[in-house]
Amino acid sequence: MLFVAPLLGGCVLAEQEEDDVEIDEATSAEVERAEVIGEAFCRWYYDCGCEPEPESHESLQECRLHVAAELTRRVEQGRDAALTYDGQCLTDVAAYFESAECSSADDLAFDAELRGALDVLLTCKPWHGGATEGDACVRLPTAKGDDCQPGLSCDVDFDVCVPTALVGEGAPCGGLSPECQAGLTCVADGDADRCVRLAAPGEACVADRCAAGSWCSAESGTCIALPVDGEACVDGGNPFEFGCARGHSCTDGHCVVSPGEGQACDEGSCAPGLSCDQGRCMEAAPLVCSLEGALP
Repeated sequence: MLFVAPLLGGCVLAEQEEDDVEIDEATSAEVERAEVIGEAFCRWYYDCGCEPEPESHESLQECRLHVAAELTRRVEQGRDAALTYDGQCLTDVAAYFESAECSSADDLAFDAELRGALDVLLTCKPWHGGATEGDACVRLPTAKGDDCQPGLSCDVDFDVCVPTALVGEGAPCGGLSPECQAGLTCVADGDADRCVRLAAPGEACVADRCAAGSWCSAESGTCIALPVDGEACVDGGNPFEFGCARGHSCTDGHCVVSPGEGQACDEGSCAPGLSCDQGRCMEAAPLVCSLEGALP
């Protein structure tokens, strides 16, 4: 979760109104895990210079208390629904923040290890039930959990249990099927969509099924390096780059070095690690700044 941007919102953990329903209290172990997440997330959040949403938190300590308290409330939602608790999920999420540091979405697009760690954060759920694949299911109000078995999640459109684990080469994908692992892409294959491996430079290819840094040449039928400064832009690329090598933009049919920090830009034309903000290239916000609403 790069293909990550559409998946994540900038929302913050919302305070939940107490209702008249008696909710089971979280155990000390569950509260401790929530505090670990608050510590890991908030330390990176403030170290990376993120700008908090208004009325959420204004300091590292406030952030720790805010996140831990909300995650504890989510734990209590799962207990009240009589679901089974999986503490490893929160441990894995804390590990993600330790490894990702201040990486931007652009960084993750070119780092399979970080993308894999992010996938864990986005798909793990602390609470699960016993419903099997295809069964009708119910999601918790705000906590990441449902009454599906581990490895399944309650689809938001169809309210049925579907697989959540990313699948490998040749596996069905798209629709109710899970997404492909890093380094694979989902393409039409007859009557179904399947995961295929992105070809490396020098390997045979079709369409835009080439790995980062290369494109599929119709002339040679192989993946070749994307053009750089002064070379003609190409029509095609891969899931991450289009027209020119990373760090270059296509202008008047030729690749030019993308503008650096503080230079004028068009949307999407800045050097790696930068984004175009009000016509100037600025340092891209770390991905952690938009992940508060994606915590389990």
